[in-house]
Amino acid sequence: MGGKVENSGRQSVKDLFDIYYLSKHYRALSEFFFEYFSYDKAETLIAWYRRFNRMNLKIELLDLVPKIDTVGVMGHLDDEILKKLIEKLI
Repeated sequence: MGGKVENSGRQSVKDLFDIYYLSKHYRALSEFFFEYFSYDKAETLIAWYRRFNRMNLKIELLDLVPKIDTVGVMGHLDDEILKKLIEKLI
């Protein structure tokens, strides 16, 4: 998570899915993020996530993982990134 922030392309969707999977099945992102990253990196992650076009994201997630619950994935990420991480920044 350094350098230029872009979210175009399949790799970004893979990265986002990896974040989701680890956060959902290993340890919640909001619980471990600040053990490894600074507050400015949290702001970068939040900005990166907000740049995704939601409709395109759903389609790309389905292309990556057929039959995935896109609403569940995005709900989890919204909660972890847009709610809990932001709360920890305040």
